[in-house]
Amino acid sequence: MPGFVTDTQLDGDVRTVTFSNGSVARETLVDCDDKRRRLVYAITSERLKQHSASVQVYAEGNARCRVVWIADVLPHEIAPYMSAQMDLGAAAMQAAQARSARGEDAA
Repeated sequence: MPGFVTDTQLDGDVRTVTFSNGSVARETLVDCDDKRRRLVYAITSERLKQHSASVQVYAEGNARCRVVWIADVLPHEIAPYMSAQMDLGAAAMQAAQARSARGEDAA
């Protein structure tokens, strides 16, 4: 997602993501259900004791959708940072969708 993710590398079920702020996350795929439009992943790092997340897309009519993105993290002190990152990710998704709706290149 332009403006949020600058690089991704896939190695089996692990995706290494580099974000525009320079942070890097190793996301392990837990589940991907195309029929339910749901993705579940976990992040492992030295800063996190626990991180699990799911993102699911729900159709709302023919021209709209709703994205529900839930993450659980420990320690609790990192939750505000993760929430801010998710806000940036959601904004990048909205911008990419708007570009796509206008027929612009999303990259």
